[in-house]
Amino acid sequence: MRYGKEIKQKAINLYQKGLTATNVGKELGIPTQTIVTWTQKANINRGHNKYSKETKQKALSLYKSGKTIDQVAEELGIEPSKANIIWVWLKKKGVSRGHKKYSLETKQKALKLYKAGVGTQTIAEKLSVNSPMTVWYWLKEEGISRNVQESAHYKEKKISPSKITDANLLWYMGFLFGDGHLEKRNYRICIELNKKDLDILEKFQKLYHKLNLDGAFYTRKNNIALTVYSKKFAEYLQERQFPEGNRIGKMVLPEWIKNHPKVNHFIRGFWEADGGIDINSNRAAFYSTSKQFLESIKDILEENNIKCYLNTRKQRNINWKPSNNLRVSKKDTEKFVKYIYNGSRENTRMNRKYIAAKAMLV
Repeated sequence: MRYGKEIKQKAINLYQKGLTATNVGKELGIPTQTIVTWTQKANINRGHNKYSKETKQKALSLYKSGKTIDQVAEELGIEPSKANIIWVWLKKKGVSRGHKKYSLETKQKALKLYKAGVGTQTIAEKLSVNSPMTVWYWLKEEGISRNVQESAHYKEKKISPSKITDANLLWYMGFLFGDGHLEKRNYRICIELNKKDLDILEKFQKLYHKLNLDGAFYTRKNNIALTVYSKKFAEYLQERQFPEGNRIGKMVLPEWIKNHPKVNHFIRGFWEADGGIDINSNRAAFYSTSKQFLESIKDILEENNIKCYLNTRKQRNINWKPSNNLRVSKKDTEKFVKYIYNGSRENTRMNRKYIAAKAMLV
C-alpha cells in the first residue's frame, strides 16, 4: 500500500516526539516495519539518540535537583516504559543512582579533603558516599583531573615498609601473586575476593595502615575488593619484581623470595589465594596458568621433604592458557600444613583456608 507524504511526515513527527515505532503504527494504522523504514530513510536513529542534547541535559539537571527518574520522564514526556534510557544518559555523565541525595555541603567537604591530599576512596568512606566514582564526578565538575598522577591536588604519601615484618610482607606478596593486580597507569593495587573472605581483606587493610596507605572497599555482586592508589607503593612492589597488568602464564618467582629463609609465609599466602583442597583426592593443591611458577613452588616444598606432583591440563578453548596444578602428596599433608603455618599468627591467615588445612589432619 502506498502512503502520501503527509502521513509519512506525521509518522516521523510522532516518532521524534518519543513514541515507539509500534505505537506510531497503532495510532496511524500502519505496519511497524513501515514506520521503521521511513524513520531510517529520514536518518532518524532509533533508541536514545532520537532525543536532543537539550533533553538529555534537562534530564540531568532535573535528576540532580532531586527528582526521581519517573518524575523526570513524566516532565520530559518520555514514556514510563522508556524511562530507563535516562539512566544511560546519567551514567555517561558519571552520575550514580545515589548522586542526587548528597548535599552541597557534602560535596564541598569532599573537594576540601581531596585538595588536602586525601584519596577518593577515603573520602567516600569518611562522608558515607556510596562510591568513589561519585566523588570523581564532583571533581570533574570542578575541572580537576580524574587521573591520580595528573591531579594538581594529589599528594603522594610516604610509605613505611619498615613497619611490617619480613614474614608479613612475604605472606602479603604471596597472596598478591595469586589474587592481586597492579595497574601502573594509575598506580592501582587491587585484591578482589568473594564476600565470604572479607576477613583477610580486613587484615590487609590493617597492613596498609601500617604502611601509611589508605585502602578502600568496593562491592560488586558477590565480590568485594580492597583497592589502594599509591605511586610509591606500586614502585616498591615492582622493585620486588611483582608483575604489573595481565600475569596469565607469565609469572616467575623472584630469586629473593626463593632464597628467603621465611619463604614459607609466601607459599602460605599464595596457597590461600590460588590454592585449596582438591575435592577428588582431599589433598592440598595449587593452581596457576604459569607452569614455571609452580615448578619453583614445587622445588621449595621438596627441599623441605614435602613431595609434590605437577600436572598440566589443556583447555578446551585453544586461546586459553593451559591450566597447571601442583598437588601435595597425601602422606606429606601434615608436613605441608605445619610448614606453611610455621611462625604464622591469626592476623596473617585466611580463616576459611586455615580451618580447611586443619581438617586435613583429622
